[in-house]
Amino acid sequence: MKDNRKIICTVLAVAAIAALLVYLINGFPRQGSETGRIVGTITYGPTYPGPCRQGMDCSDKPFVGLIYVKTQDKSAKVTEFNTDPRGSFDVELKPGKYFLEVSKRFVSVCGADVAIEAGKVTNATFSCDTGIR
Repeated sequence: MKDNRKIICTVLAVAAIAALLVYLINGFPRQGSETGRIVGTITYGPTYPGPCRQGMDCSDKPFVGLIYVKTQDKSAKVTEFNTDPRGSFDVELKPGKYFLEVSKRFVSVCGADVAIEAGKVTNATFSCDTGIR
């Protein structure tokens, strides 16, 4: 009987340690989180005037710079952030509907509408038109 208790205690201790390790590695669950995340990549192009010739890299380039988070009607700035060297970003925002606006002016205002939900990740990947032809 004592051997069974030792086995049960050992199993429970190992399970508790394993659960703790999982939480430490993956982070504690965010139930009831008051924010959501928005992740994405912003590019711009064309980047070369005229026709692209064989051997040239005329692909869209990552936009590295400032992004404004505005209200959905674009009337007010909520916050701002910078993209990384790959044009990528990962930002936490309160739930709501927003417009992401690239700070640099291209042919027209470049951006994307996004809806953020608490505890969820929203993807916002888009490209801006430079107007170069």
